[in-house]
Amino acid sequence: MLAGLVLRFKRFDLAEEALSHAFEQALRLTERDWQAISSPRGWLMRCAQNYLLDQHRRAGFLTEHSHTNSASDSDPDSCPDSGSDSGRLAMLFLCAHPSLSPDSQAMLMLRFCAGLSIERIAQSFFQAPDAVRRRLHRAKTKLEQSGARFALPAPDLWPARLPPVCSAIEIIYNRSYSDVGGGHEADACAREAEQLCLQLLDQLARRHTGNAVQPSALAEVLGLCALIVLAESRRLARLDADACMIPLDQQDTQRWDLLRIRQAAHWLQLAASLKQPGKYQLRALISAHHARRHELGVTPWSELLVAHQRLQQFDASPMARINHALCYVKARPDQRGLLEAQQEVLALYHAEPKATPITLACCLALAELASALPRKSNAQANTRRDWLQRARAQITTDAERRWLEKQLATEPD
Repeated sequence: MLAGLVLRFKRFDLAEEALSHAFEQALRLTERDWQAISSPRGWLMRCAQNYLLDQHRRAGFLTEHSHTNSASDSDPDSCPDSGSDSGRLAMLFLCAHPSLSPDSQAMLMLRFCAGLSIERIAQSFFQAPDAVRRRLHRAKTKLEQSGARFALPAPDLWPARLPPVCSAIEIIYNRSYSDVGGGHEADACAREAEQLCLQLLDQLARRHTGNAVQPSALAEVLGLCALIVLAESRRLARLDADACMIPLDQQDTQRWDLLRIRQAAHWLQLAASLKQPGKYQLRALISAHHARRHELGVTPWSELLVAHQRLQQFDASPMARINHALCYVKARPDQRGLLEAQQEVLALYHAEPKATPITLACCLALAELASALPRKSNAQANTRRDWLQRARAQITTDAERRWLEKQLATEPD
């Protein structure tokens, strides 16, 4: 609803204010009033639109949007693009406007496409809520004053905006994946990311048929869809009866969703046929190799290592390097390889500012590598415990914290 109001009236702050007003009005209704309303969503949208039109009239002028009053009175769901596929994507592409910095783009998408609160966005970016609020205000003002088009951009502008759009969809999904026990909000973020990804794929597939979109763009969105669906296929297996996280290689494969896994495999085949490899396709391929444990009974580490090595050509981020190091020691568990992997992750740990997701990943990786090295002394056992304790200071979700406490309980003092 918020996205629809922004697209129609081209004012971010006023759209937020209007929707807040609509919900305030809804709280004043009795149960009998609500039972008489056939479309609560339509009622809220009409209330918000009327509020915006009243604001324009009080300012002493009419706008190009004033005709919406009569339309909304006759049809409470008349606000165009408020829930349609093209409208949701238009909002994503608007927030990906090249005049904005990558962080500002992502923050706007999380606020106006995923509906995350200022506080949750601040947590994601390790910033104070007031700093995020100011940054969002500057970004909104810049878009409103830049003459940006509040609609889907022309197809020739898609390639430049697709990377931040895909990154935002992944960020939205990661809010749910990193907090699998987070309840309604986590589930809502997962559904939102999956729906946005499918809508983006549908729009790209239509334009690809007419040669309006590059094959590389379609291939990467296919990869992103496969990556998210594969992650969702394991959702039910990620927690035990005590709501404790279960690592991927220890999950019960019988609880995986095979229909989702097959759908992802189909998308990866389509992406491969386009012969335009990219990071999302390779990350999805890595996830698909892990899914093969359901049929093989073991994880195919050799094939995974090949995929990780290919991914390094497209993604040299710290997380990709950490995962490559861990996969290397699984596929080739010799002492030299273990020591080299340990040194690489240590270098990443010391280069990264503390209290970030990368710091946590480094601590957990170093704990795993320490346990893989031959235990010739108590010092090595203590090293693993030390890295686990450092990781405990970084963890923010209950499911991960319970898993870590179990690990520490089994470690010698």
